[in-house]
Amino acid sequence: VNADIVCLQEFWFANEELRALYSRRMCEEGGYALEELRRSSIWRQRDDGLAVFVKKERLTIQDTRDIIFHDCGDRVAKMMLLAYKTPVPNHDGKEEEEEEMPSQQLIVVNTHLLFPHNENSNKIRLREVTKILGFVEEYRQRELCETVCSRTDVRIPVFIAGDFNGSPEGKVARMLQQHSYQNAYASISSKSWVSHRSHRQDDLPVDH
Repeated sequence: VNADIVCLQEFWFANEELRALYSRRMCEEGGYALEELRRSSIWRQRDDGLAVFVKKERLTIQDTRDIIFHDCGDRVAKMMLLAYKTPVPNHDGKEEEEEEMPSQQLIVVNTHLLFPHNENSNKIRLREVTKILGFVEEYRQRELCETVCSRTDVRIPVFIAGDFNGSPEGKVARMLQQHSYQNAYASISSKSWVSHRSHRQDDLPVDH
């Protein structure tokens, strides 16, 4: 694995051996920093959750926030403010990090939305993504501005990744598009894709 950022869902907290395997291979050997969030609510805590691995040599984790939906599926989201490290040439012609140089920041959100068991579940999924959008917008306005500013004042890329449990033509995807988000895969390919097989044995493109 050599990606800058790796977002995982259904990361199994209940198995310490599995967590140790990821920690050893990704963090100790792969050079990644790990941020994780267990699926939970005020009522209970689940066995699985989210994990985000960030390549330490390329990116700095500047901030991280937990988004707890407090809904029937105990779903959550992990939001992170990251900054690319900016190498500049030194007097020997080699690259070194210069703290004074401005770096490219970005916001990354990893989530796993509720499965669409029925129409009511779809309404909950829309509420979940609405909470994410509101959280990100408030964070941009209050944490990334000296004073409260408008959406256009904070020019920073935002990436929302995860298992949406919905198709690229679904209501969640349409809501994101209405808020100026683009489907990353569709922007580079017109081909359809399958991310995994559901527990109903359906082959679906639900990881975005």
